[in-house]
Amino acid sequence: DLDRAALGALQGATVPTPPEELGARVTRTAPFVFSLRN
Repeated sequence: DLDRAALGALQGATVPTPPEELGARVTRTAPFVFSLRN
């Protein structure tokens, strides 16, 4: 399931403290991915 995989990836990225640039990249990418899927 793509939704479950995406949520798992996002949750997996946020469980450990992410590096600054990784956090910024996820913050920029996640809305784009979800808007693209919608």
